[in-house]
Amino acid sequence: MTLILAPAEEADVLKLAAIYYDSFRYDPYDRALFSDTHKEDAVNYLAEDDLYAIRNDPQTRVIKVTESGTNEIIGYARWEVPFKFESEEAREKAKRPNALPPFPASANGALGTHFQTQLSERKKKYMDTEKDYTLVIIVVSPAYQGKGAGSILLKYGIEKADRDGARIYLTAAAAGYEIYEKKGWKSLDDTIVVDAEQWGLPNGGISKTVCMMRDAVKASGHDS
Repeated sequence: MTLILAPAEEADVLKLAAIYYDSFRYDPYDRALFSDTHKEDAVNYLAEDDLYAIRNDPQTRVIKVTESGTNEIIGYARWEVPFKFESEEAREKAKRPNALPPFPASANGALGTHFQTQLSERKKKYMDTEKDYTLVIIVVSPAYQGKGAGSILLKYGIEKADRDGARIYLTAAAAGYEIYEKKGWKSLDDTIVVDAEQWGLPNGGISKTVCMMRDAVKASGHDS
């Protein structure tokens, strides 16, 4: 199987969102946030967020992996690259009116807002958006996991950050923690904890999201 890396397009967003939804149904946070009986609402919400990123965000790169022959999208990532605005006026003009689309009525909007606030606070605490890279999302369709798509999506951003001698920040769900450790990320000893039962999902379990940083590594062949 040959895998192809390419920028995601606007027409891809519903497929990207469906992959995300299906891949994270194991996680207590996502199960408490989006009802199993309203998948379409969740997918439309996630697609709207990706669409805005593709159309309007100068810092974001949405990258997909497809299978040759079928052109089936099997995974994607959202990377944020260092970006310096020419002025504060330009920064304000580029800001999204709202941090995220409004949550659908079928979702637990209070939980979503709480979690996104936690993510935003950690990001401000640990990183410099003018110097650091961020891996916002990386997800591979459950049917294609273990076939190399995730490594390709990681390599895309790692190579760019190493070329620039930049750090990479991310927040890792439990399933991805060991993978990121092997790729050079270290825990910042700061974990966002969500008890799904406290947010209305009986016996929902505990979701843990770990803040991690990969230190700058200057790629060989580049001047220091």
